[in-house]
Amino acid sequence: MPKHTYPRCCRLLFKSFGLLAPSLLTAQVETGLYTPVPNFCSPGVANNSPAKGLLLNYSYQPAYQLQLAEQGVGRVKRNEIFNFKLKAPLLNKQKTKVIAGVHYGLQSYAFDVITPGNESTLQWFDERNLKTAVATLYLTQSLNANNYLSWRASVSWQGDWKGLLHPTHQQAQYSLAGLWGIKRRQDLEYGFGLRLSYDARGFMALPFGMYNRTFNKHWGIESTLPVKIMGRYNFSESQLLLFGAEYLSDRYYLEDQRLQGQNATVNPAALQFRDAAIELSTTYQQRLTNWTWLEFKAGYAINANSRLDNPATGARLPMNTNNRLCGGISFFVSPPRR
Repeated sequence: MPKHTYPRCCRLLFKSFGLLAPSLLTAQVETGLYTPVPNFCSPGVANNSPAKGLLLNYSYQPAYQLQLAEQGVGRVKRNEIFNFKLKAPLLNKQKTKVIAGVHYGLQSYAFDVITPGNESTLQWFDERNLKTAVATLYLTQSLNANNYLSWRASVSWQGDWKGLLHPTHQQAQYSLAGLWGIKRRQDLEYGFGLRLSYDARGFMALPFGMYNRTFNKHWGIESTLPVKIMGRYNFSESQLLLFGAEYLSDRYYLEDQRLQGQNATVNPAALQFRDAAIELSTTYQQRLTNWTWLEFKAGYAINANSRLDNPATGARLPMNTNNRLCGGISFFVSPPRR
C-alpha cells in the first residue's frame, strides 16, 4: 500500500504546530480555558494591604484636655503609645495554617496642667506606664475553593503592674473568635463571625462581619464590621494608602492602692480604666525592601465614652476628653506575595 506523502509546506506546518502546541496549551491554562478548579482558598483579596509579621510602632497624641467626673481638669501634654508585635508560623500547609503571636505595649499620659478636683487621680496617671501583653494562636482551615474557617484564641492582660511582665489574674481577658470566610473571587471575600470573651466583668458575645473587595488595580475596601472600614488606593505594588474609620478600645485594670484610696466615690478592690475612641485616619505604606515596610499614619480621634469604672460598687467616673489629633510611625516585616 503506497505511503501518503504531503507537500513540503504541509510538513513544515505540522512541525511548527508540534513545536507550538505545548505553548498554546500552557497559554490556554493560564487564561482559564483549561484551568483546574482548586480545592482550597486562602484569606485575602488581590492587592490587599500587607500582613505584618513583625511590627514596631510609635503613636502620639499632642495636647488636649481631659476632665474627670465634671471636676478636676488636666491638660494632657502628650499621650504616647509603643507597640511590639511578632507572629511566627507553627504549621504552614496548603489548606491548614497555624500561627503564634505575641504583643507587648506601653501607654503613658504626661500632664502639664492639673486643676483642683480629683487632682490626685490625674496626678497618678501622670507619666505612668499602662501595659498590654497578649499571646494569640491563629488557625486557618480551607474547606474548598470558596470557603474557609479562621479561628483566633488569645489571652491578654492590661494593667499597671510593676516590672516588665507581672500581671495578675484580675487583669486577664480570655477570648475566642471564629470566622466563616467566603471567597467568591480573587477580588471579593466576605464572612461572618462571633467573638466570645471572659474577664473580670463577666462573659460577652459579639457578632462581627468581614468584607474585602478589590475593584481594580488601584481601588479597594478592607473592613471588619462594625469596628473598622477602610478604603484602599494602591499606587503600585510597593506603595498604598488606607483611609477610613476604626473604633479603638483598651481596658486597663488598675490595682495600685494609692489610686484606689484617693477617691471616696471610687474606692474599689480594682479600678477599670476604659480608653475608647473612634479614629478617622489616613495611612501611607511604603515598601523599603522585599520584606520590610514603613508606615506613616495621621488622623483625628473622637472620644467614645472613656471612663473609670468600679466593678465592685458599679460606680462610674466619666473621663471627658477633647477630640484630638493623632499620628504614628511603624516599621514592619511582611513576607513577599508569592
